Amino acid sequence: MAALFGLSPLGVEVNAALVAPEAAGSFKAAWPTVAKLAGGKAKNMLNYSSFYGNFGVEDNPDDDSISPLGEVEHAAFLLYWLCKFVFCTQANKVTLEFAHLADYLAQGGRLALGPFLLGHIYRTLHDVVTDGMKPKHGGPLWAFQFWLQAYFPELRTAVRPADTEPL
Repeated sequence: MAALFGLSPLGVEVNAALVAPEAAGSFKAAWPTVAKLAGGKAKNMLNYSSFYGNFGVEDNPDDDSISPLGEVEHAAFLLYWLCKFVFCTQANKVTLEFAHLADYLAQGGRLALGPFLLGHIYRTLHDVVTDGMKPKHGGPLWAFQFWLQAYFPELRTAVRPADTEPL
């Protein structure tokens, strides 16, 4: 995991007991207030596009500068990144399951994400083996595919520069 993905096996172990200190600027502390203000639309705020629209930092149209990033926005970005690109959640939206990880990382904590991602890969592969390959399966299958191609180059497809198909 460290060699292929750069995810360290060192750091605080990720488990159910891991709780980031709920600082005033943490995402987990801000979410109840945001959900209360949104009312019935809070669940829709977790869709990727809505989440990005609500917690993204706006560019200043006057001088092309970017507004300073606050602690909540930093943790929200990390949560978005973890859900969409690392753990590939099933629902195609941000899940609050990883909010404590995002807060911990935003506060400068060092997590052992390598073993945690490996556990998610195993769980995803178990789901695929027991249920068959279905579109509903989320999870980091990308990491398994990357590992297969790294260690078994004969499984890679040959790419010719003249190909017009996107990779």
